Amino acid sequence: EGKVIINNVAQGLERCYSRFSQYNDGACTVTLPAVSENGHYSVTAALTATTYTLTAAPQGNQATRDTECGSLTLDHRGFRGVTGSGTVEDCW
Repeated sequence: EGKVIINNVAQGLERCYSRFSQYNDGACTVTLPAVSENGHYSVTAALTATTYTLTAAPQGNQATRDTECGSLTLDHRGFRGVTGSGTVEDCW
């Protein structure tokens, strides 16, 4: 669920960049923070005109159940990361 919501937000930001030539344009309709379908993850963003870093943080029980992956991160270059003890390959 975390991967789905973080990728959806990234796609929305890429559409904003294609349309407005920047990720943080005021006319961009990406809503942040974004909450996953079942509320297990919340996505926040650090945005500039030309870069972004997204973080999908586990919420509620998900935060205590999944300490291996922790939060998922994704940036404008497609680099993925995790904050837990697991590897990117295992968590993504």
